[in-house]
Amino acid sequence: MKKIESSKRLAVILGRHAFNKREYTDFEFMKHYLSTILGFSIWGTFAFLLKPLKHYPSLDILLHRVIYASISIIVACA
Repeated sequence: MKKIESSKRLAVILGRHAFNKREYTDFEFMKHYLSTILGFSIWGTFAFLLKPLKHYPSLDILLHRVIYASISIIVACA
C-alpha cells in the first residue's frame, strides 16, 4: 500500500479531496452542516403537520406525498 503524504492525509480527514488544489471558504464547509441540521429539523417537526390528518386514510396520505414529492423533484431538476 502506498504511503499517503501527511498533507493529503489531513485533506482526506477534513473531507477535502486530496488532489484538489482549490481552497474552500468557511461558508462552503458550513453549508453542509446547516443543510444537515435543517433536514433533521424538518424531518423531526413533520409529525406535527401530520397530526391533523389522522382522520384521512393512510393510503391517501401516502399517495399524495409520493405524487407531490415526484412533482417537486421533477420541477427542481428541470
